[in-house]
Amino acid sequence: MQTKDYRINEHKKLTICHKNFINLYHYLGTARTLNEKEVFTLENSEGHLLGIAVFGLPASYGSMNKYGKDSLELRRFCLKNSEKNLGSWFLSRCLKVLKNKKIYRGIISYSDLEEGHIGTLYKATNFIYLGIEVNVNNKMFQLKGKRVGIRQAYNKNKQGNYYKSSVVIKNSKRVEVKPKERFFYPLNINKLDLEKLVKEYKDETILNSASY
Repeated sequence: MQTKDYRINEHKKLTICHKNFINLYHYLGTARTLNEKEVFTLENSEGHLLGIAVFGLPASYGSMNKYGKDSLELRRFCLKNSEKNLGSWFLSRCLKVLKNKKIYRGIISYSDLEEGHIGTLYKATNFIYLGIEVNVNNKMFQLKGKRVGIRQAYNKNKQGNYYKSSVVIKNSKRVEVKPKERFFYPLNINKLDLEKLVKEYKDETILNSASY
């Protein structure tokens, strides 16, 4: 790839155009409730949108407590095409910008084993592997051919009204899914705290494996 053919722009909020792109190219197909703090777009030399990286508040309070309130989660990352090394190049540039801000402790991210994702992108950009998620609700709902969590289980009718999740759940099938793999990219965290974090998660993973 020729890096001169691409440019990266930084945004504070997602636009309608960005959300439509995520809806189209991200496997979850939704850009709702991302609590974005930092947004980066990848464009070609003609200004066409090719990719988006959304960093936001962690999706769960548990993650905030474990990683620190000044950590972000990579909430969405998607590309329009799969040119070799483009994804890792784009993500590494985003991480560099965030590190230079000196206000974020690190980046949390997950690979979805249910979708066949094994963290290739995170390994290529030097994320630290923290093992499999434990003590999480791995129950999802099969709704109109898609897997959704309880917070996503909303149905939009033609008038644009939303039904409560409990109503939708009655008409969907509950399924069990594989836990996700955890990754962490240190930005501005001291060495001792990082070592403590990694050890805590490794011990947690070993303990969880031994319980089966």
